[in-house]
Amino acid sequence: MQNIFHDIPDNVRFDYRSTDGMKPEHFHFHSHYEMSFVFGGNLTVINTGDTVKTDKPCIILHSPNTFHAVIAEKGTRYKRYNMHFDDEFVSKFPAEYLNVKSLFSSNFSVTELGEGDIDDLM
Repeated sequence: MQNIFHDIPDNVRFDYRSTDGMKPEHFHFHSHYEMSFVFGGNLTVINTGDTVKTDKPCIILHSPNTFHAVIAEKGTRYKRYNMHFDDEFVSKFPAEYLNVKSLFSSNFSVTELGEGDIDDLM
């Protein structure tokens, strides 16, 4: 497999969380995109008034300036990696791999993953 990013740009950040459930104290928003790779948890994803529930591994995409929160039911392991990036990063993504901009045609999306998908992402 070819590595398309040799250096992580300054406008890209990553974080990780693994916990028993999660309930944020408030909704939040930010001026960048947020992509969450969720490997476990019984989730309620809320973004600008829309709600999606899932208990499967998934990718959650939040567009900039949208109020959002993810609630993971207590008693289930919530495990996720977040990637934060801006428009400049999206515009430089090689179109032959994926037109990421088309994924953000709404405020957010939740895409459930199969077992093989998780291994490929990692």
